[in-house]
Amino acid sequence: MVLKENLYKTWFSRTKVEQLQDGELLLTVPSQLALDWIQRRYWNDIQTMVQEVWQTKIQITAQALGSEQKMSLPKEVSKVSKPAATAKETVCKNRSGYEFKDFIAGAENQLALIAAQAIGAGQHFHSPLTIVGDHGMGKTHLSSCIAGLWPENQVLHWHAEEFSNAYIQAIRDSNLEEFRARLRSRSLIVIEDLDFFLEGQKKKTMEELMNSLKVLQRERRHIVVTSNQPVYKFEQACPSLAHFLLSGLKVKLHSPSSESISALMDQYLKKHHFQLAPKSRLFIEAMTFNSPRDLFGALQQISAYSYLDRDPLPLNVVKEILSDHLRVAKGQLPHDTQLDLHGIATLVTKTFGVQFQKLVSPTRERHISLARHAAMSLSYESHFTLKEIGQFYGGRQHQSVLFATKKVAEKLKKDVDFQKCYHKLQAELKSMSTK
Repeated sequence: MVLKENLYKTWFSRTKVEQLQDGELLLTVPSQLALDWIQRRYWNDIQTMVQEVWQTKIQITAQALGSEQKMSLPKEVSKVSKPAATAKETVCKNRSGYEFKDFIAGAENQLALIAAQAIGAGQHFHSPLTIVGDHGMGKTHLSSCIAGLWPENQVLHWHAEEFSNAYIQAIRDSNLEEFRARLRSRSLIVIEDLDFFLEGQKKKTMEELMNSLKVLQRERRHIVVTSNQPVYKFEQACPSLAHFLLSGLKVKLHSPSSESISALMDQYLKKHHFQLAPKSRLFIEAMTFNSPRDLFGALQQISAYSYLDRDPLPLNVVKEILSDHLRVAKGQLPHDTQLDLHGIATLVTKTFGVQFQKLVSPTRERHISLARHAAMSLSYESHFTLKEIGQFYGGRQHQSVLFATKKVAEKLKKDVDFQKCYHKLQAELKSMSTK
């Protein structure tokens, strides 16, 4: 590919080395705008060139003409002891902050991990690699690991929105050839959240990307894209892009299995030096999480409460903290809370033979209190919060709801008839929730 000579004159033609003395290199740039651009885009490339040329400790500063303010790179640049290809092994941790060893794949996501590791190692046989999965599944983790294993000056790692913005800006500035040259000169292209292009009218942007990807594929470059939407969603908006993605390897990230959830919990607890009570851990492991991010969000909430209390939280408090997570995992949101609580209460009134008005009233008649306690306990087991339950049953405090659940637990141990009745209610509610 032959590049026109004037493509790279925009930012560097008037940039000069003003002095080199006492271990200091001073660059002068024509304007503050150019200085900001070079600092944002080319700082690391400049540092690498200085290391290769001088092979010694150099302090690099840059200054815009007419300005007294100087911008510095790190004060000391160590002598280069390894070529870029050898340093490739450690670059992932230092630059991206992600590592393959921290990605808990489980049996459900082994193919995605193996494919990502292969691209990271430079293998080409399944490029383009398309990683599909919902939010929080680990797409960014894998794509960042891949990008982190390559020399930085060989990688272009963009979100789809960044690509779109850069393309539009290139058109406005009449720099489209420079934009294409920059994109097509890299050895690895990573585009995240490709489904961003499906929002609104972005057909021309997709076509521009498609043309560049074809050039890169023809030159056997490595291509990685991630998407929240499956590939077939692109068929109507840009058929050629959908067919291009299907010409490589497509892998889907699945929700974590129970084994993966346990491993992810171990990882989180070890990293944050955090402990869970055994019953609380078993309860969380039995939950359904759509993604690792959902699990980490739940653990983060518990750890915050635990930090305030300084002790492992009891199970009832953990249930209260995770009530929203539980309801989302069961597919109960969005929903009409009052209607659902009303359904549980109605079922209890039929079983115990009491009136609904009395069930939610302040009355403390013994048989009505028992029915109310059962209804409150069943509502709590259905993952409604203490506040929601208390408000529904006549504006009671959350302590009243906890008292009700405690009374039900005690009665279940002593009263066989109540036990049969309560278990029957549990079975009926379970069948209703699965319909």
